[in-house]
Amino acid sequence: MTSSTSASFQTEFHSRIHPFFFTTNREGRLLRFGPSFEKCFPDLKPGAHFRDSFEVLRPNLEIQGPSPSTYVGELILLNRGGIRLRGQVLPLPENPDEFLFSVSPAITEMRELRDWNLDFSNFPAGDPIFDFLMLLQSQNKAHERTSQALQRLEWQHRLSQLLHRLALRTQEESDAASAYQATLDAVTETLGFHLGHVYEISESESDTLRSTGLWSKAQKSGLLAFQEATMSTPLKRGVSLPGRALESGKVVWIDDLWLDSNFPRKRYLDGSGIHFGVAAPIQMEGRITAVIEFFSDKPPQAEAKRELIPFFETLCSQLSRVIERQAVLQREHARIAQLAHASKMATLGELAAGIAHEINNPLAAITLGTEHLFRLVKDPRSSADVRQASVARIQRSVDRIAKIVSGLRMFSRESSYDPFTPTPIAEILLETLDLCQARFQSMGVELKIQNLPKDIDLPCRPSQISQVLLNLLNNALDAVEPLEERWVKMDFSQDSEHFTITVSDSGPGIPEAIARKIMSPFFTTKPPGKGTGLGLSICSNILIDHGGRLELDTTRPNTTFRMQLPLVRGAETANQSHHGISQPH
Repeated sequence: MTSSTSASFQTEFHSRIHPFFFTTNREGRLLRFGPSFEKCFPDLKPGAHFRDSFEVLRPNLEIQGPSPSTYVGELILLNRGGIRLRGQVLPLPENPDEFLFSVSPAITEMRELRDWNLDFSNFPAGDPIFDFLMLLQSQNKAHERTSQALQRLEWQHRLSQLLHRLALRTQEESDAASAYQATLDAVTETLGFHLGHVYEISESESDTLRSTGLWSKAQKSGLLAFQEATMSTPLKRGVSLPGRALESGKVVWIDDLWLDSNFPRKRYLDGSGIHFGVAAPIQMEGRITAVIEFFSDKPPQAEAKRELIPFFETLCSQLSRVIERQAVLQREHARIAQLAHASKMATLGELAAGIAHEINNPLAAITLGTEHLFRLVKDPRSSADVRQASVARIQRSVDRIAKIVSGLRMFSRESSYDPFTPTPIAEILLETLDLCQARFQSMGVELKIQNLPKDIDLPCRPSQISQVLLNLLNNALDAVEPLEERWVKMDFSQDSEHFTITVSDSGPGIPEAIARKIMSPFFTTKPPGKGTGLGLSICSNILIDHGGRLELDTTRPNTTFRMQLPLVRGAETANQSHHGISQPH
């Protein structure tokens, strides 16, 4: 087909400069084609309606008529066999019944040239249209490479952001199980896995993995049988996906679990749609301690899958550091708890003589009362009332001993992991005084108690609060021992949020140089063999675990310590003391 000899200058211009065009009559039937258009669509014939040959993707949705006149001046997008053409409809001035569709391939939406199924033999060497199409193909490939690079960067950004979130999240966890759970949930939710699970090395067999029972919260339905089989089946080194990660020490995956002969759990996946699995080892101190695994219905794209290797390597490295830190903190908690217990025993040792005296007195009374009761029993003249009074005196002595022993048991037991229970502060104080009352009396020290409430319950570990009180009282007794004026005073007060116990003595106060270090571990002003230097440090940390504090009041003329406790125990405090006494500050 060639242009008509009566073609206008405008048509000739488009034919030479912009060879993608065609014209129609007023009814929309094809009349003429530009040379490039004719080569790209050799099957088009004059007389066919353009709406039968092209899908109109645009213009304005209000334009629905078949006549080209309705499109004049509008941007138009046509589609034929995957080739999209963008352009404009123009009327021919010399022929009002002919309309020019001036179009070109839509580069940003064009497929690769091979998808056009063009016969390049139609384009002779040096044909500008051939060069133009080659340019389009090159631009299209560059566009695809750019698009792939952007997708890869987006995927890497998602992985990086996930690692960052997990690094912050797992730092907040107090044990390995919580860190594992946070990781399982975040990875399945963010990366589109359908299931996540953690194995740990068996304590009795170093080459065997056993289920922790920890699973991601977000799960695909139909996986119950698979989970039950996983939890009941230990895996040896090299067996199944986790066993291979244990054996190799590397991230491993299976693209299709159904085609893998070394995945015995696959029969439990029937009907679940799960095909892809990946597992990564978690190492601590140079040995693998756990393996984390994830499953999905299909493997990621090749590029994305390659990025999973450094992602899981970094993830497991982060997890191992978090768990190692938790183990160090737990060992530190245990060490400090032992030190606290040792300090408590040292305090009891200092009070031992007084406690023995407190027990010996009622024992002597029991002995005398028993001898007297024997005489009364043998004397027929003794009345029942007299014998009953003697028994009552013996019972009071027994009760006194029982009370002292009860206080000793309460004070000496390991209580770092006891629950916090509401306890009357008056009860704690009276049981504490039972342990040190004899020392006050033997030293001639006056004990003044002011404003003791009888109806205040504090959420606490009673044994630990008793330890703090006994330590402060014992220190006060040591401080006033060489003084002429010897007294110790306890005062109690409260506001809307806190309960405060103030312990002061007749001592002249503590010098500033000593006051700055007095709460430090192993610092003591007592002579060798008299103190451990742990008392106040441990007492301070006990109160911190309770959400309170211990402070030295340097504004008073006499030595004064103030212990403050919350009236209501908050969630934040509960989390802080989940593992008992906190480490020294």
